[in-house]
Amino acid sequence: MNTVGWVFILVAGLLVRGLTKGRTITDLPGDLSDLFTAFVTADQGKVSEVLKRTGSGQTPASSEVLAAESSIGVGDAAVGSSLLDEVKRLGSAGHYKWGGTGSGNGYDCSGLIWRAMKNTNVYTGLRFTTLTFSVMARNRITSVDASRATVGDIVVWTDHMGIVDGKGTYYSALSVRSGIKTTPINTHKGAPKYYRPLIKSASSGFSGGLEGNPGKAADDVIPSGAGSSAAADRG
Repeated sequence: MNTVGWVFILVAGLLVRGLTKGRTITDLPGDLSDLFTAFVTADQGKVSEVLKRTGSGQTPASSEVLAAESSIGVGDAAVGSSLLDEVKRLGSAGHYKWGGTGSGNGYDCSGLIWRAMKNTNVYTGLRFTTLTFSVMARNRITSVDASRATVGDIVVWTDHMGIVDGKGTYYSALSVRSGIKTTPINTHKGAPKYYRPLIKSASSGFSGGLEGNPGKAADDVIPSGAGSSAAADRG
């Protein structure tokens, strides 16, 4: 059997199993994306987690997207504020540009997050897109449940991304028409995933938090090969 045949069997099997366990059609793209990432990174634990998923992964109501403010610790709030402040600083002086990472102050959704993460030393690697973010930045982020997402967490769909900036809202480079602004999370189709940024500590380990002083912006040129994958982003 060729590769296409095996892919078809995998998709069909995951769909049938998911529907019998309370998953929905809209959950399938996210499940497949996670399964593919787990195979690429040889993460057997993640493969098992995806195959054991039950219930719907639909985006929760706005009031449920963030934990109550009282449950957000001072440290978490400080972490979120640092990255969010940098994203908004860039966005306030910028405009939407497909594939943009800051040249001429133009950004698309992933380009804006990438630039802010580089400026705050959270991530210093090659340009990522919405589809490659969880793999390329895997050593700088940790996945969090939607019910525990806080301000400053990164919200990612298969075709879009941004940063949580309030209860049920996120800040992102949306489109040429809509520009760069805050908008409700539930206005974008599909169930997103949430990631919390990590930084390398002085002891070479990783900890949840951001350094206080943003670093100098890196070269605006998108690395060779990264530009073509930007087509995966909607915004």
